[in-house]
Amino acid sequence: MVISRLALYFFILMAKTIETTLGTFRLIVVADGKKVLGAFLLFLASIIWVIAASTVVIGIMDDPIKVVVYALGNGIGSYLGNVLEEKIALGKNSITAICDVEKGTKLAAILREKGFGVTEVVGTGKEIPRKILYIMAKRKSKNKVISIVKKFDDSAVVMAEAVTSIDGGYIK
Repeated sequence: MVISRLALYFFILMAKTIETTLGTFRLIVVADGKKVLGAFLLFLASIIWVIAASTVVIGIMDDPIKVVVYALGNGIGSYLGNVLEEKIALGKNSITAICDVEKGTKLAAILREKGFGVTEVVGTGKEIPRKILYIMAKRKSKNKVISIVKKFDDSAVVMAEAVTSIDGGYIK
Protein backbone atom coordinates (compact mmCIF):
# COMPACT_ATOMS: atom_id res chain seq x y z
CA MET A 1 0.00 0.00 0.00
CA VAL A 2 2.79 2.44 0.92
CA ILE A 3 4.82 1.52 -2.17
CA SER A 4 1.81 1.91 -4.47
CA ARG A 5 1.06 5.34 -2.93
CA LEU A 6 4.70 6.41 -3.42
CA ALA A 7 4.56 5.12 -7.00
CA LEU A 8 1.39 7.16 -7.55
CA TYR A 9 3.07 10.30 -6.16
CA PHE A 10 6.12 9.69 -8.35
CA PHE A 11 3.90 9.22 -11.41
CA ILE A 12 2.01 12.46 -10.69
CA LEU A 13 5.27 14.36 -10.11
CA MET A 14 6.87 13.09 -13.32
CA ALA A 15 3.76 13.58 -15.46
CA LYS A 16 3.19 17.12 -14.25
CA THR A 17 6.88 17.99 -14.57
CA ILE A 18 6.97 16.74 -18.17
CA GLU A 19 3.65 18.41 -19.05
CA THR A 20 4.71 21.78 -17.63
CA THR A 21 8.17 21.56 -19.21
CA LEU A 22 6.54 20.98 -22.60
CA GLY A 23 4.01 23.78 -22.00
CA THR A 24 6.68 26.30 -20.96
CA PHE A 25 8.88 25.36 -23.90
CA ARG A 26 5.86 25.58 -26.21
CA LEU A 27 5.18 29.20 -25.23
CA ILE A 28 8.75 30.15 -26.03
CA VAL A 29 8.71 28.24 -29.32
CA VAL A 30 5.47 29.90 -30.43
CA ALA A 31 6.86 33.34 -29.50
CA ASP A 32 9.75 32.52 -31.85
CA GLY A 33 7.26 31.90 -34.68
CA LYS A 34 7.38 28.10 -34.76
CA LYS A 35 3.61 27.49 -34.83
CA VAL A 36 3.58 23.86 -35.99
CA LEU A 37 6.08 22.75 -33.35
CA GLY A 38 4.10 24.73 -30.77
CA ALA A 39 0.88 22.98 -31.75
CA PHE A 40 2.53 19.56 -31.53
CA LEU A 41 3.96 20.35 -28.08
CA LEU A 42 0.53 21.51 -26.91
CA PHE A 43 -0.99 18.26 -28.18
CA LEU A 44 1.50 16.20 -26.14
CA ALA A 45 1.15 18.41 -23.06
CA SER A 46 -2.65 18.18 -23.21
CA ILE A 47 -2.62 14.38 -23.21
CA ILE A 48 -0.27 14.29 -20.24
CA TRP A 49 -2.31 16.96 -18.41
CA VAL A 50 -5.55 15.01 -18.73
CA ILE A 51 -3.92 11.86 -17.35
CA ALA A 52 -2.12 13.65 -14.50
CA ALA A 53 -5.04 15.89 -13.50
CA SER A 54 -7.53 13.02 -13.49
CA THR A 55 -5.16 10.99 -11.32
CA VAL A 56 -5.02 13.84 -8.79
CA VAL A 57 -8.73 14.63 -8.80
CA ILE A 58 -9.86 11.05 -8.22
CA GLY A 59 -9.91 10.62 -4.44
CA ILE A 60 -8.52 14.11 -3.77
CA MET A 61 -10.27 14.39 -0.38
CA ASP A 62 -8.79 11.10 0.79
CA ASP A 63 -5.25 11.96 -0.31
CA PRO A 64 -4.52 15.73 -0.44
CA ILE A 65 -0.78 15.02 -0.76
CA LYS A 66 -1.45 14.39 -4.47
CA VAL A 67 -2.24 18.12 -4.83
CA VAL A 68 1.10 19.09 -3.25
CA VAL A 69 2.99 16.66 -5.50
CA TYR A 70 1.10 17.99 -8.55
CA ALA A 71 2.01 21.58 -7.63
CA LEU A 72 5.64 20.59 -7.05
CA GLY A 73 5.74 19.02 -10.52
CA ASN A 74 4.33 22.26 -11.92
CA GLY A 75 7.14 24.31 -10.36
CA ILE A 76 9.87 21.88 -11.41
CA GLY A 77 8.45 21.69 -14.95
CA SER A 78 8.37 25.47 -15.30
CA TYR A 79 12.01 25.69 -14.27
CA LEU A 80 13.08 22.83 -16.56
CA GLY A 81 11.16 24.31 -19.51
CA ASN A 82 13.09 27.56 -19.17
CA VAL A 83 16.42 25.72 -18.78
CA LEU A 84 15.65 23.62 -21.88
CA GLU A 85 14.80 26.69 -23.93
CA GLU A 86 17.93 28.45 -22.72
CA LYS A 87 20.07 25.50 -23.81
CA ILE A 88 18.45 25.31 -27.25
CA ALA A 89 18.42 29.15 -27.53
CA LEU A 90 16.16 29.61 -30.54
CA GLY A 91 16.01 32.91 -32.36
CA LYS A 92 18.16 35.94 -32.90
CA ASN A 93 19.30 38.88 -30.80
CA SER A 94 19.89 42.49 -31.67
CA ILE A 95 22.82 43.65 -29.58
CA THR A 96 23.65 47.33 -29.32
CA ALA A 97 27.10 48.35 -28.10
CA ILE A 98 27.86 52.01 -27.40
CA CYS A 99 31.57 52.63 -27.14
CA ASP A 100 34.48 54.95 -27.84
CA VAL A 101 34.63 56.00 -31.52
CA GLU A 102 38.10 54.60 -32.24
CA LYS A 103 37.54 51.39 -30.27
CA GLY A 104 34.15 50.98 -31.92
CA THR A 105 35.60 50.98 -35.42
CA LYS A 106 38.20 48.34 -34.48
CA LEU A 107 35.62 46.33 -32.55
CA ALA A 108 33.26 46.29 -35.55
CA ALA A 109 36.06 44.85 -37.70
CA ILE A 110 36.80 42.15 -35.11
CA LEU A 111 33.13 41.18 -34.85
CA ARG A 112 32.80 41.02 -38.64
CA GLU A 113 35.88 38.76 -38.80
CA LYS A 114 34.11 36.44 -36.40
CA GLY A 115 31.05 36.30 -38.69
CA PHE A 116 28.66 38.73 -37.00
CA GLY A 117 26.63 41.31 -38.88
CA VAL A 118 27.53 44.80 -37.64
CA THR A 119 26.22 48.24 -38.58
CA GLU A 120 28.16 51.26 -37.32
CA VAL A 121 26.67 54.65 -36.50
CA VAL A 122 28.31 57.69 -34.93
CA GLY A 123 26.28 59.12 -32.06
CA THR A 124 26.56 61.90 -29.54
CA GLY A 125 27.10 60.97 -25.90
CA LYS A 126 26.77 63.31 -22.95
CA GLU A 127 30.26 64.69 -23.40
CA ILE A 128 31.94 63.02 -26.39
CA PRO A 129 31.09 61.32 -29.67
CA ARG A 130 30.29 57.61 -29.47
CA LYS A 131 30.27 54.72 -31.90
CA ILE A 132 27.03 52.75 -31.83
CA LEU A 133 27.31 49.20 -33.10
CA TYR A 134 24.16 47.31 -34.05
CA ILE A 135 25.06 43.64 -34.01
CA MET A 136 22.85 40.78 -35.20
CA ALA A 137 23.60 37.38 -33.71
CA LYS A 138 21.96 34.05 -33.01
CA ARG A 139 20.81 33.81 -29.39
CA LYS A 140 23.35 31.06 -28.81
CA SER A 141 26.05 33.60 -29.64
CA LYS A 142 24.75 36.47 -27.50
CA ASN A 143 27.09 35.89 -24.57
CA LYS A 144 30.05 35.42 -26.92
CA VAL A 145 29.35 38.80 -28.57
CA ILE A 146 28.94 40.55 -25.23
CA SER A 147 32.18 38.97 -24.01
CA ILE A 148 34.08 40.17 -27.11
CA VAL A 149 32.70 43.70 -26.71
CA LYS A 150 33.48 43.92 -22.98
CA LYS A 151 36.94 42.40 -23.45
CA PHE A 152 37.77 44.96 -26.13
CA ASP A 153 36.10 47.95 -24.41
CA ASP A 154 35.19 47.34 -20.77
CA SER A 155 33.47 50.76 -20.59
CA ALA A 156 31.07 49.94 -23.44
CA VAL A 157 27.35 50.00 -22.77
CA VAL A 158 25.81 46.78 -24.13
CA MET A 159 22.12 46.03 -24.58
CA ALA A 160 20.57 42.89 -26.04
CA GLU A 161 17.01 42.16 -27.04
CA ALA A 162 15.25 39.30 -28.77
CA VAL A 163 14.31 39.83 -32.40
CA THR A 164 11.11 38.23 -33.62
CA SER A 165 11.41 39.05 -37.29
CA ILE A 166 14.29 39.73 -39.66
CA ASP A 167 13.97 40.54 -43.34
CA GLY A 168 17.17 41.09 -45.28
CA GLY A 169 20.60 41.90 -43.94
CA TYR A 170 23.67 39.80 -43.32
CA ILE A 171 22.12 37.21 -41.02
CA LYS A 172 19.15 35.44 -42.55
